[in-house]
Amino acid sequence: MSSSHLSPFYPSIMAIVVARPDNLQLQSALLLLPAEIKHLIFDLCLITEVPILDPGCAGGRGDEPPRSTWGVTLLRTCRRAYREVDRRALFAHNIFRFTSPDRMRTFLHSLQVKDRTHIKDIEIDVRGLHSDHPHLAQDWLHYLDRDTTGSLHMDAVGLKCLRVNLEAWPVIPMFRFELRQFLRRMLSQVRGLRRVVVVGASKGRGMYQSHLGHRFISWAETTSEHRTCSAK
Repeated sequence: MSSSHLSPFYPSIMAIVVARPDNLQLQSALLLLPAEIKHLIFDLCLITEVPILDPGCAGGRGDEPPRSTWGVTLLRTCRRAYREVDRRALFAHNIFRFTSPDRMRTFLHSLQVKDRTHIKDIEIDVRGLHSDHPHLAQDWLHYLDRDTTGSLHMDAVGLKCLRVNLEAWPVIPMFRFELRQFLRRMLSQVRGLRRVVVVGASKGRGMYQSHLGHRFISWAETTSEHRTCSAK
């Protein structure tokens, strides 16, 4: 992915070196708080209540959903904040949603290895699948294959929870049997995780009755529990 597609906040979490601050920002009430209180506030600033959509990507075509913003603004306020903020909460307690394996891989490879290992919760949004363009489905299956070099298993070694977002399935231009077959193959390749969640399939009976042996639960049912998954 070219740099022209990267959003302005993207460099805030890349593997870059930031010099020690010359100005200690002693006028900042936040930075002068006791460390335990200050870092609790920092963590709250880094955690979002909704999945972070395609982080590192600017908005695309008009038919694409808007990119989610996420809590990196704090890291851009000053060099002292950048150096003091513990970024583990940013990666460990947020859900990262991706619409293509290329976008997922580009984001993960942009991170420092120590940051990448803290990512625990990833969601795959399959809205881009199309019967006439099977390459995206093939790319997802290839990237999820643990036996493939450069797979998600290798890029996110700390991953505990994988979500498959099917909220758009009624309008995905694929035959239902193709979509069910894709989902079956995808789930058969996912191993070694603490939890796998299929999101949104309860919006209609067509996918619920696919007999895959998995319980499909809606996004409303998972929002209250995603913190538990990502925090473990």
